[in-house]
Amino acid sequence: MRQIFDDDRTFTADDLRAMHGDVTNLRAVEVLPALTALLAGGTAGARLLDLLAGWDLRMATESVGATVFEAFFEHWQQRVLAAGFPEEARGFLGSLGAGAGLAQRLLTGGTPAGWFGAGVDLATVAEEVAAETLADLEARYGADSAGWRWGVAHSVSFRHPLDGRPGTEGLFATAPREVGGNGYVLNANGFSHDAPFTVVSGPEYRLVVDLGDLDGATTVLTTGESGLPGSPHYDDMVDPWVRGVHLPLPFSPAAVEAAKAGETRLEP
Repeated sequence: MRQIFDDDRTFTADDLRAMHGDVTNLRAVEVLPALTALLAGGTAGARLLDLLAGWDLRMATESVGATVFEAFFEHWQQRVLAAGFPEEARGFLGSLGAGAGLAQRLLTGGTPAGWFGAGVDLATVAEEVAAETLADLEARYGADSAGWRWGVAHSVSFRHPLDGRPGTEGLFATAPREVGGNGYVLNANGFSHDAPFTVVSGPEYRLVVDLGDLDGATTVLTTGESGLPGSPHYDDMVDPWVRGVHLPLPFSPAAVEAAKAGETRLEP
């Protein structure tokens, strides 16, 4: 976000709506040059780099590179934790995504020195992690890497508090949708580290308001304006939210009256 706002220019409402949907992975921007150098000499590393070749660094649903990078980083992060923390602490730390900064610093700067043990070559560890990553991706999504799209791995389903109780099958939860982003981009659809890459967090509410044009305000929710299952407005915003589409939010009485679809009165 700082890179965007550091530009000396005037921003429009459309610019801000586009920012809400930005899925550029700045962690990958920093890591990939060093990762390329580390993996260039190994068999698994070379294959992993081939899969990353041409990736535009965006966490888009159609991207295979996005899946490969995130999967490698998850395995790398676990290896980093395993090298420095007792086994009984690793599961808890891993579930939090702890160690991400250190894992990145080891790739980009090779520090702190000796994290994996005296005399252990960082490139050797990276090659082992690359092999683990490829084996994991094949086991989960098949041998054909064309099926490793980020949207296949990274999906979201919104669940009602009553979902999962006896007799509620299919009544409350929304169907899974492929969604871009991750926890390190502006469109921050973060995933579970216990069950990669299921989405568990994200921008619940998006709103763009031009104070000079209040009736031009736009918004979108993750699900819909109604919390009542069965209502047509229970989940009618899921698809616009996934696609990054904003919906009109009228402000003035005249605009509200023109846009309303119905009216409910509560009388004593």
